[in-house]
Amino acid sequence: GSGSAQDKRASVRMSQRGSTMSRGKVDTLLLSLQSAQDNMMLVLPFLPDELRNAIESKDFEKECTRHFKQLDESGRGMLDPKEIVPVISHLVAGKISAVGDDQCRRFIDMFDSDGDGMIHFEDFLYLVQFVVVASWLESEDGRSAVELARVEESSFEHFMAMIEGDKERLWSILPFLPDWLVDHLTCAEFMENCCKRFDALDVDKSGSLEPMELIPVVQSLSEAHPLLIDEEKCRRFTALFDTLQNGVIVKDEFLEFVQFQTVMNFLSTTTEGRQLAQRAENLELGVRSRECLDLLEADAEGNFAQVIRQLPQALVGEISTAAFKDLCVKGFEARDPAGAGVVTIGELAGLLSELSQQFAFAFDQDLGDTFATIVDTTKEGKVRKEGVEHFAKRVIAYAYFSYARNHQEMVEAEVLLGQQKIAQLLEAVRQGIDEIGDLIPFLPHDLLNRVLSEKFASQCAADFKALDVDSSGTLEPAELMPVLMDLVQTNQLSLTEEHARHFVGLFDAENTGVISSGEFVSLSRFMVIMAFMETEEGFQVRQNMAKQQGSDAIDEILLVIERDRKAIHKVVPLLPTDMYEWLTGDAFVLKCHDRFVELDQDQSGVLKPQDLAAVVAEVCGTGPYAVTEEQCARFTTIFDLYGDGVLRPDEFLDFVRFLAIWNYLQTPEGRLNAGEALTVLADAKRIEDLLETLEADRGRLRGIVPYLPDWLRDDLLSDHFTVECLKQFKELDKDGNGTLEPEELFPIVLSMSQAHQQSLDIAQCRQFASIFDDEKNGVITTREFVNFSRFLIIMGFLRSQEGEQVLHNAWSGAGDAVAA
Repeated sequence: GSGSAQDKRASVRMSQRGSTMSRGKVDTLLLSLQSAQDNMMLVLPFLPDELRNAIESKDFEKECTRHFKQLDESGRGMLDPKEIVPVISHLVAGKISAVGDDQCRRFIDMFDSDGDGMIHFEDFLYLVQFVVVASWLESEDGRSAVELARVEESSFEHFMAMIEGDKERLWSILPFLPDWLVDHLTCAEFMENCCKRFDALDVDKSGSLEPMELIPVVQSLSEAHPLLIDEEKCRRFTALFDTLQNGVIVKDEFLEFVQFQTVMNFLSTTTEGRQLAQRAENLELGVRSRECLDLLEADAEGNFAQVIRQLPQALVGEISTAAFKDLCVKGFEARDPAGAGVVTIGELAGLLSELSQQFAFAFDQDLGDTFATIVDTTKEGKVRKEGVEHFAKRVIAYAYFSYARNHQEMVEAEVLLGQQKIAQLLEAVRQGIDEIGDLIPFLPHDLLNRVLSEKFASQCAADFKALDVDSSGTLEPAELMPVLMDLVQTNQLSLTEEHARHFVGLFDAENTGVISSGEFVSLSRFMVIMAFMETEEGFQVRQNMAKQQGSDAIDEILLVIERDRKAIHKVVPLLPTDMYEWLTGDAFVLKCHDRFVELDQDQSGVLKPQDLAAVVAEVCGTGPYAVTEEQCARFTTIFDLYGDGVLRPDEFLDFVRFLAIWNYLQTPEGRLNAGEALTVLADAKRIEDLLETLEADRGRLRGIVPYLPDWLRDDLLSDHFTVECLKQFKELDKDGNGTLEPEELFPIVLSMSQAHQQSLDIAQCRQFASIFDDEKNGVITTREFVNFSRFLIIMGFLRSQEGEQVLHNAWSGAGDAVAA
């Protein structure tokens, strides 16, 4: 009997133990499912296609339907907690009785989508799918998928953090953006492309982009798995650029986003962008350092918590270690042998200097004393043992920010100096290109032969290949930066791709934005020649060129003066009153006299041509070395009224007065205040040109007349034409004497030249009359006036298309006659 009782008690204990173990399995299952639920959204994008297809198939759904109906004993279309027990029991391979009510409720809560405490078929289908996936997650492939999903999720979080950080630092970079990039971001074409991209993303044509419409953008930028990008992630991304905070992205916000993306791409993928970002970061560090120094100097103790957040994390880690504290305490004790617990700042300065030696901003004992005094908030000049660690941290922080500020100022100075050097180089290159054509005739033949040789071209080809990193067959601006760096020898932060583009533009003859191999040869030749020009021999070449150019300039000015000399008297009455009074005043005359005496070295009372060299050089803006004796003689001849080859005081006065007027008219003030005078000078030249043309054309007209069309010859020889000419003659003949004197020709010459009336003088009218005065009696008769009128009609005809053909036939006929 007792054995039977013992067996029953053993059986009960085993049953209880089994029940307890089964309940533990259920708890483990619930924990496992909860863990799987946490990972489920992460791993769904990484499920194998075979598993995904299986749990989404019709057969799987049918099998779930069959099991659901078996469990739904009441036929209500839903499962209550008791009806779900078999499922839990099956999952843990335990007894039904071991599943507690609380465990059923926890299980149902995990899959009860509507919160009514029941499991509907949709919930049941998801439950089974979930359990299958959870089971797979326990496998090696499943665990790998979870790990991959976590990496992807972490990458996305990093991407979002990076976007947020980039938006923050963009404001410090904007002032440094190159002009070409700013122009690109604000041009009409860029905005039009943004609008097209916006319209393509705006699927529902609502005029705004909802978070889900941004999936292609977010996926492209983050490079995340497409299924990993859900609505929540898109909302977070939208919020970054949603300035209006209305949950969507409108066109203006999308434009700002694309501009932001373009700038960030420029900063991360180009050499110029990376340099620009580094410059902005250095500047920001300098500003932040100055602010922190001000805070420490104002209240080192009170502001330290705020300041320490601006220190590099690595430095914060170093001064927060037990080792740093130990060094501070031991160093203090070494300087406090009596154990007083307090030392002076001067005694502590050596320790502070020792503590700094492990950092880049190490400082000596004197500087340590200075820093310590600045951050001594008590102003007692003493530090206690219990406060030595914190005091040392304040000193280290001050030293770091002081170093950062000074280093930044030094870098800024180097960058600015470097930029000046680059600007000077580019300007020198531009000027060199402008003058290279003038230089070549003066260069040594051996230099020209060297840069034009095959050997030089071969070396250029080798250099070109070495610079052409991407083997594109052309040199982009970035590829030429080593050449520029070698030329300017400056801080690399000074040199930007914008400088390189400017440099390329100077030699880019084909306007392609890059340097071809042929253009590179030209660039290399230019650089060799410019290097030669920096030598002593090159300096002499430049002197020779300047001398020749100066001489050429003098010849040009002489031609202008010879032309204007005849007309200068016409503009004197048109000068501003103050200028006119100065030129005609006693002070001007005395000044000219003094200058005459100064130039009259031999006191002969006259100036010979060679005496005028200094004056000519002053007038022409050249050195005396460029003035020749022949040019001095020409200057003398222009103003030598007596024709004796020298200038007397009155002639010199006329000479200086002319130069004063002529120089005044070349100045901005002269052009502004004496515009009418300039018009008179220009028109006087036009009249001179007209007279020369008339004289030349009249002489060659005889050879053209036979080739004129019959209709024109008949018209010119008709009575009607003659009568009309005589009518005009009568109108011009004011005194009615039957001839036209030179002054009566004034209206005709003015009309033909379309000149200012002040430009025409009687001498020019006489010259005009002489051209058509066949009888050489100083006047124009009626017959001569008719011939003059015929001349004008013929010259007008010859400027027409038909007239040009007549001229061609006339010259061809003349050529044939000569050949015959």
